[in-house]
Amino acid sequence: MTTPIDMSDASDAVIAVLGGMGSYSTLHFFEELLRAFPAEKEWQRPRIVIDNNCVLPSRVRAVLYDERRNELVSGMAASITWLMQVDPDCIAIPCNTAHLFLPEVAQQADTSRVVDMIDVTLEHCAARQLRRVG
Repeated sequence: MTTPIDMSDASDAVIAVLGGMGSYSTLHFFEELLRAFPAEKEWQRPRIVIDNNCVLPSRVRAVLYDERRNELVSGMAASITWLMQVDPDCIAIPCNTAHLFLPEVAQQADTSRVVDMIDVTLEHCAARQLRRVG
């Protein structure tokens, strides 16, 4: 998967982030996004829209105990639907565990612009012909 954003001129790009599943993780991700787009002028970076949805139920408890799973999925779907209103080039979700729910979220929302970190990691490993990852 290639990045949907031209890294050399990102000024017209829009990146959306479904965050808050670890607000400090979202903060760190935002900082990494800024570093990924070095710029002489602030307006040379992409527009970044963050939904810090920190009230979503626990992803770990949803996986282990099926606790509040439907509420989590519908909350993620609502956030993605809200973020799609800004017509983003892509949507990032910094929470690794949240990606386990994307197939269910896709039944309720358009996830076509969500960058699936699990798929990206698999593609990265395959491109480097890694046989063992751990």
